[in-house]
Amino acid sequence: MGMISIWGVVVKRLMYSKVEVLDLPHCQINIAELNSSVLRPLSNSSLRELRLSGNNIAAVASDIFQALPVIEKLDLSFCKIRTFRASFKTLSSTLRELDISMNGISDLELFKSVALSFPNLRKLVAQHNEFMAVKTINYPPHQHLNVLDLSFNRLYGYLNFTRLTNLRELYLNGLFGSLPSPYTHPGLHLFIVQNMTSLVTFQYTHNKACVLRNHLNFSAFEGLSSIRKIDLTGNAVFCMMKIGVLPQIFKSQVPLRRLILASNSISKLPNNMFSHLPHLEYLDLSDNHMENVDTVFDSLTSLVFLNLRKNKLVTIDIGSILGTNPRLHFLNIELNRFSCSCDSSSFSEWLRHTTTKVYGARQKCSEPAEYQNTALEDFNPPWITCGNHLITVVFCCIGAGVLIIGAVAGLVAYFRLDIVYWWHLRRLNRRRHGYIRCGDRQEQYEYDAFVAHNSRDEAWVVRQFLPHVEGQGQGRNMLQGQGQGQGYEQGRDIFFNVCIHSRNFLPGDYIIDSIVEKMEASKAVILIISQHFLQSDWCRYEIDIAQAKVLRERRKSLIVVFLERIPPDQLPKTLRLMKRHVTYLEWPEEENDGKREEFWKKLKLALLKRTRQIDEALDVDEAQM
Repeated sequence: MGMISIWGVVVKRLMYSKVEVLDLPHCQINIAELNSSVLRPLSNSSLRELRLSGNNIAAVASDIFQALPVIEKLDLSFCKIRTFRASFKTLSSTLRELDISMNGISDLELFKSVALSFPNLRKLVAQHNEFMAVKTINYPPHQHLNVLDLSFNRLYGYLNFTRLTNLRELYLNGLFGSLPSPYTHPGLHLFIVQNMTSLVTFQYTHNKACVLRNHLNFSAFEGLSSIRKIDLTGNAVFCMMKIGVLPQIFKSQVPLRRLILASNSISKLPNNMFSHLPHLEYLDLSDNHMENVDTVFDSLTSLVFLNLRKNKLVTIDIGSILGTNPRLHFLNIELNRFSCSCDSSSFSEWLRHTTTKVYGARQKCSEPAEYQNTALEDFNPPWITCGNHLITVVFCCIGAGVLIIGAVAGLVAYFRLDIVYWWHLRRLNRRRHGYIRCGDRQEQYEYDAFVAHNSRDEAWVVRQFLPHVEGQGQGRNMLQGQGQGQGYEQGRDIFFNVCIHSRNFLPGDYIIDSIVEKMEASKAVILIISQHFLQSDWCRYEIDIAQAKVLRERRKSLIVVFLERIPPDQLPKTLRLMKRHVTYLEWPEEENDGKREEFWKKLKLALLKRTRQIDEALDVDEAQM
């Protein structure tokens, strides 16, 4: 009576108050039935949170929410409640969290009543009660429930949660603590969460669950597009491995970040176990029986933390882990039985130099006897003991040599034309005995230059090129008085005699013969490059003839002029080579008198240099003859 009177005093003082939180845990309050009469003094208060955990409440009536009109959080955990009336008389749209854990409630109808009576409930904790079911349990639909904890009850049947469309956290720990007959290993298929797109965290620990033989093709985690953490600690997922069956529990890709498989009696993992988990960052495989983990981590490119504590590992091929997991920052290898042998020497060396945080690097080697007091990271045998190093070095040197030779051969093959072009240019600069061998046609030079251009650029040649190079149409008449094929001076300028198609080709001759004949009768070749030029087959033929003339006569007789900017990938390979190895001129597109005057000066100087070189070589040849 004294304890009840304390409760009465408290609630009377809160009547009409603005207190929003009432926290009375473990106050030894004894209430036979928590109902609206007991809570009536609070009906006019502003109470939003009520915590009565750790008191003695035998039963909860169905009308309690009549006295709690604005309640949001109700904690009735550890109150020894045996009876919780499932049919609530009042609909509460304000209740957000309900905790009834650590009681003796057994009526499964309570779940249906909660779903119907509290439409805005976000969190329901009902762990450690006496709920029991061996048949299928279809949890009633609820649009707002985010957290559900049914751990440590006796739910042996199928648990279907797919109608909880917004559930984010689901806890089903310890459901099979004492299995009824004829259960030995409950299947991992007993919970149904497939295609729950809002589920983020799932715990199914200490249930002894196993992937049974008749459910090898079953994927428990299909369609979980938001899942980030799965905890399967304390199960027996791979119980069928004893007969050679290796189940793969992830059949499709999921965005999982944390996976815990601790205490599952795992001795071996399938090679493709994690092939559908490319985003996994935290993997716990502690307290198992694994002896080898060399190839199972190939697909875990995002792994940051790996826990291999308390297994049976003798050595670790660190290359198979770090080679595909460059982001690994934490590695736990405590309580294994590592052997200090040649197989583990590379792992010990890695431990001495790594920046990865390694737990267990100082544990002692289990064998052989002479190294049992040696820390794993201190194991450093003489190279002669593990004598494959010399062979490895030799093979590495041979491999490096082969790679270098292959790389050089590849570069030579790719740039072969550039190399040949460069070689011929070098030969031009090293003329034998300082003269050019004179052929039959070199004595009959008729022109200073052959102008290769497209007919659609004829207007530029006639209006711009000829007036500046030949001197306003006076070149041919004055040349005849100056000597054939020689640049002449008029005032302070220099002019030349050039050959162009429209003026110097004779009617009736074959075009090919005319190109070859006039080019051979010219001391130099000027290529006027434009988009029209590149589109003409005859112009491309003229490029080939000019290139052959340069290489045959072994002299610099080529001048390249670009009328417009042309991207390198649009140029033929011959022109690309010329552009890389021969100085060229670009016609100024903007009408700038200064730039265009500079262009004509450079063109004439280049042409003068080439014609005079020919004249001097011919004079030397005639003197020697």
